[in-house]
Amino acid sequence: MIKGYSTELSLFIMGEKSLGKTHLLLAFCHQMSCLNLKTAYLPLKEIASYHLPQCFQELETFDVIAIDDIELIAGNFLAEEKVFYLFNEMVAKQKYFLATSQFHMQNISFSLKDLSSRLKSVLCYQLKSPEDEDKLSVIQSITNKRGLKISQETLKYILYHHSRDMESLITLIHQLDEISLRERQKISISFVKKWIN
Repeated sequence: MIKGYSTELSLFIMGEKSLGKTHLLLAFCHQMSCLNLKTAYLPLKEIASYHLPQCFQELETFDVIAIDDIELIAGNFLAEEKVFYLFNEMVAKQKYFLATSQFHMQNISFSLKDLSSRLKSVLCYQLKSPEDEDKLSVIQSITNKRGLKISQETLKYILYHHSRDMESLITLIHQLDEISLRERQKISISFVKKWIN
C-alpha cells in the first residue's frame, strides 16, 4: 500500500491497546508526506468530544486521512455525519482513508447506519497480540539495551503479575530501572513484589 497508489485506498486497522496501530498510521502518513501528498492525522483521544465535528472540517482537500480510535465518534451524530461525508469524498476522489479501533467494526454502535455500512465495507486488518515468548524476548532486549541484569524468572514474574500489554510492560521496566538505581538494589522477584503490589 505504501509503495504506490493501490486500488484499495481505504483500510481499517483493529487490535487491542498498545499493538502499534498509532505507529502504523503515523508511519503511513510520514511515507505519504515524503511523496508530497497532503496528510491529516486525527488522534481522537486527544480531541475533546465537543470539538469532534469541527475537527473534520475541510479535510476533503487532503490526500490522506488517518483517524485514530474512530469508535470515539460513535453516538456523536454531527461527527458521524462529517466522517460519512468525508469518507465518501475520499473514495470518490481516489484518496486514502485509514482508521483504527480497539474494536471490530461490527461492534461499534454508530448512530448513522449509512456510516456503519460504509465502514464495514472497508478492508480490515487485525493486529494480534504477541505470544508470551515474544513479549519476554522484547522485554529481555529492552533490559539488555539498558544494561539491566534481570533473570528470566523475574521477567516471567513481571509478565504474569502485571498488565500484559506491551506499553505497560515497557513502562514498568523503565520504572523498575529508575527505582533500582535510586534504591541501589538488584531487580529481583522480591524487589518487583515490593514495588508493583
